[in-house]
Amino acid sequence: MDHELKQKYAPRRDKRHVTFPTLDEAAAWSRTLEWRTNDYDFFRLCQAVFDYLDSRYREHGFRIDQFVSREELFREARAHIELYEQERLADCLDIFRFLYATFDLWIGGRANAALDQRREIVEAVGHDNAA
Repeated sequence: MDHELKQKYAPRRDKRHVTFPTLDEAAAWSRTLEWRTNDYDFFRLCQAVFDYLDSRYREHGFRIDQFVSREELFREARAHIELYEQERLADCLDIFRFLYATFDLWIGGRANAALDQRREIVEAVGHDNAA
């Protein structure tokens, strides 16, 4: 394939330095989606939130799939969206930021538990080596 065509139709991706939109840009994009009535848009919205969070957790050496499965994420997304709709939060908070914040808290709790387990293991090994 010609180099110009490769660049146009199959550009190389630098997966180590993926750039994500800012939270404001992602929120503006989420307002263009029909996530309430269109399952594909719902999937796109959730996937964008998961990817955004995953990139943040990777900065600390974790992946979100270490704490929750994809099925669990989508099931929780539906539950969180029900809460969003019931509480009529759309007047003050866009769906992207709402899902981002609630998932960050939920997954963060699991990440914190994993860190506590790692500390316990390191301390136990440290005590064994000291003896």
